[in-house]
Amino acid sequence: MSAPEPQHKAEKSAGPAVALVLDPEFGERLQGLVEHAPIWALNSTTNRAATEWLWEKEPDTRKRITLFDVPDYPLDTQEFIGVVASIVAQRGKHGDPPLQDVEVIGMELFPDLNGALLEFGFQGVEPTVRGFKALGLRRT
Repeated sequence: MSAPEPQHKAEKSAGPAVALVLDPEFGERLQGLVEHAPIWALNSTTNRAATEWLWEKEPDTRKRITLFDVPDYPLDTQEFIGVVASIVAQRGKHGDPPLQDVEVIGMELFPDLNGALLEFGFQGVEPTVRGFKALGLRRT
């Protein structure tokens, strides 16, 4: 089943992005992803092993990969928005540029989630082969 069409598309943003990896078996693919964006990845056995290997091999990746735990997987809409809110808050604490885009890997876009992302402040949501992108976060 394919992802629903987004309610509103935004222009592609060139602003700060984060990859949010919800695939517990993403593992070694983190290496290619970390070169392009900071990563928040679901803490699973596979993702932790790959992350620890990267941290050992390339110490700079310690600043670019965050592992996080969730009480239940897969995430529902409220839990997902909570993770996004945590990412936004952490970026503010560390003086990083404000987040604009999130590339979500390992979660299908469904109508309630699409609406919640728009309500949260993203200007558009686009399905991708690996999940979806939430684009153009505007926070007041």
